Amino acid sequence: MNSLSRKELEHIVQAATDAISTATLRALCDQPVEEALATFSYDDLAVPVAQNAFLALLGKFMLHLAEYGVVSSRRKEAAGAAEEAVFILEHAYEGEGGCGYEGAFRDVSQYGSEKISAVLSTLTDSLRNTLRRNHARWAMMRYVGSLTWEARVALAALPEWERLLGKMISGRSPAELAPACEELIMAKAASDERLGQILAS
Repeated sequence: MNSLSRKELEHIVQAATDAISTATLRALCDQPVEEALATFSYDDLAVPVAQNAFLALLGKFMLHLAEYGVVSSRRKEAAGAAEEAVFILEHAYEGEGGCGYEGAFRDVSQYGSEKISAVLSTLTDSLRNTLRRNHARWAMMRYVGSLTWEARVALAALPEWERLLGKMISGRSPAELAPACEELIMAKAASDERLGQILAS
């Protein structure tokens, strides 16, 4: 992209900001996860819960999430899909019985179905956050990633950054700000969100 006009640069900023807005992230990332969680049934799980039954439930849940487009599971059977769930729990679950997969299994073994919802919520929260991060990365690559250095400098020279960030960027030249174009756009998206909340109250 060579010598973009100010209007074209403003359009890029607005398109990127819209792509990572709360409303967009909610529609693309949160809603499918919430719908999948709300429509998953685990009433048939016997208590006390056996480890193989718990793993089968996790695999079934991951396949259910794949149906909603939340994950793109390469595994088509519950046993294989359960491995993905175990990996996520190892890094994200914190419960009464401990952390990781073992903590999740201990909680479900001890408390039954009331803790299954906590385990599934941990999975969906982690996946939702991953979806949001991946979408934001994609948006930045789409709108900013292909800009030339000159276009980035011109984008960083837009006057709205001074109004938006004031002292944070005071005294910085557009060339100094050019490597941070993605961060500038993310700051604008966050600022627009705060302004929207103020106006809505």
